[in-house]
Amino acid sequence: MISPQLAYCGALTISGGEPLLQWKAVQALLSLCKSIGVETAVETTLTTDEQVVADLRDFVDLWLVGLRPLYGHNLHPNVPDPSITEHNLQLLQKENVCVRYPVMPGYTDGMASLARTADIMAQTNISKIELLPPNVNVGHYYREMGKDFILENHSANVTLDEAVQYFRGRGFQVTLIH
Repeated sequence: MISPQLAYCGALTISGGEPLLQWKAVQALLSLCKSIGVETAVETTLTTDEQVVADLRDFVDLWLVGLRPLYGHNLHPNVPDPSITEHNLQLLQKENVCVRYPVMPGYTDGMASLARTADIMAQTNISKIELLPPNVNVGHYYREMGKDFILENHSANVTLDEAVQYFRGRGFQVTLIH
């Protein structure tokens, strides 16, 4: 039995954490959605085995892919390996893919990261990107955990408006998510 809300809205986005860590359950849900005409989207980093991507491809109408190529001192152990994402994006070249890119001061706001993202998009025929500003309202969570909130006093290398102009200048369809 399908939820009345799902039948009413006609679309489902699966996100997480990383939903592809439970890809078999995701596949079952997506298959059910497709069988009743519900459109589907998956928000993921695509840092999974290529067979998982191949097995899900027929059930996903829109892939929302978090792409965050970081360099040098910005590398962090909790950030997915962008080479795995790049490889899996090659498998989705003929699919509906939109890159979701958070512009994070000190991490993803450098020209090298913007250029690498644009290069990956061009190589994999992706034309759409959504830019997301950092959420500066989460500092209290970090303080409660006794951690520093690095975005609080960090100035941006590239502003959100500059990132929008950069990607538009490279020929991409850019949406700014607030």
